[in-house]
Amino acid sequence: MSKNNNIRNLNHIISYSEYLSLFWMVVFLIAGYFWYAKKGFRSAFISNKKSLITSITALIVFSGIFFAMTKPIIPKANSEFISITGRFETDLKIDSVLIFTKDFHKKIASVPVTDNQFQWKTNQNLPMDEYILEFGNKNYPLVFGKGDWFDLFFRLNHTKMESYVKGNRKAEKDYNTTEEDFAGEFQYQLDNKEFKKPQDFYNKLQNEWQDNVQYLNKFSTSENFGLSDEFKEYRKQLLAIKFLNNIENYKKISGAAAPKALIDELQNTVKNPVRLLKKNSNYLDYKLDQLMAGEVGAEGNDSLIFKKLNTLPSGIEKDRLIGSQLYKSLELKTDSAARNSLYHSEIGYIQNRELKGYLQGKLISLNQSQKGMPFPDLSFTDSTGNAQKLSQFRGKYVIIDLWATWCQPCLEIRPTFEARERSYKYYQNIQFLSISVDQDKKRWENFLKTKPSKTLQWHLPYSNKFATEYGIQGIPRFIILDPQGKIYNMNAPSPNEDNFVEIMNQIKKD
Repeated sequence: MSKNNNIRNLNHIISYSEYLSLFWMVVFLIAGYFWYAKKGFRSAFISNKKSLITSITALIVFSGIFFAMTKPIIPKANSEFISITGRFETDLKIDSVLIFTKDFHKKIASVPVTDNQFQWKTNQNLPMDEYILEFGNKNYPLVFGKGDWFDLFFRLNHTKMESYVKGNRKAEKDYNTTEEDFAGEFQYQLDNKEFKKPQDFYNKLQNEWQDNVQYLNKFSTSENFGLSDEFKEYRKQLLAIKFLNNIENYKKISGAAAPKALIDELQNTVKNPVRLLKKNSNYLDYKLDQLMAGEVGAEGNDSLIFKKLNTLPSGIEKDRLIGSQLYKSLELKTDSAARNSLYHSEIGYIQNRELKGYLQGKLISLNQSQKGMPFPDLSFTDSTGNAQKLSQFRGKYVIIDLWATWCQPCLEIRPTFEARERSYKYYQNIQFLSISVDQDKKRWENFLKTKPSKTLQWHLPYSNKFATEYGIQGIPRFIILDPQGKIYNMNAPSPNEDNFVEIMNQIKKD
């Protein structure tokens, strides 16, 4: 119970720990009664053949009950529909909860919130997958599929959130917050050269693999809920991929191959990958490395890589591998013509419509964000409530800081951004601009009243649409526009980095 001392996280008021306590109370009361009544252990339990048989029978019965009670249980799912209910304790105005897939951010549902409560039920045949609940400026990850149910409680403000969950996938939720420690151990061993002999390292790795698999198989929550077989298989396979990647890294450093028995065990574990693994970036990188093993100069050779990928059997794995490699290659292209040519030559080999749509959106974002592309003349509101346009700064480089009052890293870098402005304030061709993407405009206004700034402060309404179009997934984000209002750098370095100063010293001369 020390693991879970908040009743909001318990599926039942009477918990597994209390049932176990009652069991031991009965066992010790019975054993104590006979011990006391017979004036000793020997006379109570092994004084003659009858008492010995009775004691052994009782031991077997109580042992069976104990192991039955301690075996992890899988809470039953609802065979008819998925159900997610929840409640908020907050001063924020939350109108709806949006449910998206994690990989392509495909919208699954929009659930209205009434009196800080919401309820969603669906009979959609959704596969077990990773999903995201979005409300306000918060994201909450969940793994669920057909038949699963959750009862959620959130206590939150603009900067912090506490969550409590009940449901049939409690174990999966708790396990997701548990990180296997082998990756950190691997890096520690490399940095400190703990193992001079490769055999010592591989022995350690073998033991870690076995310990992690045992932990996975025996994992249970404080209520004795276990992992579903499907999820357990996914995490075991993902674990094997991470071990294989670490072995390959160590092999490159030491030149020593891993024991065949260990490699065979790990490779057999991922021989038949489950659906979730086929979408995982670690697995895709592993498969791509396997595919290109032995090919000299394959890295960066798009034609060779895609030639091999295109010959794979059709299916989700082929789609994901081509999609992953295509996006990496598109990012490396420096102009839209080359990017468009590569995209159109490979997109036909992908069958999944969602993946095609995702890549098309990424292509548009990359092309729009390219240096020299026109930047939209967006409408803003300044700190005095007046409407403003970026076009008023034509003839100047505009250094933009995208931030929000709820973003702690934004607040931490804010003084540095303002200090940079003071450093370049005498250059007439440079304009620093702080743009808030707060959904709650009033909160931004109140923030400026309590913490005024000499940097020009504007607010951008409908900032989510802008972020989606330009592929902006997080803030703070720094953007530089040239004197013609075109993109100079859509993802500029942070003001506390030397690269930022180098860029500023270059443009101040123009």
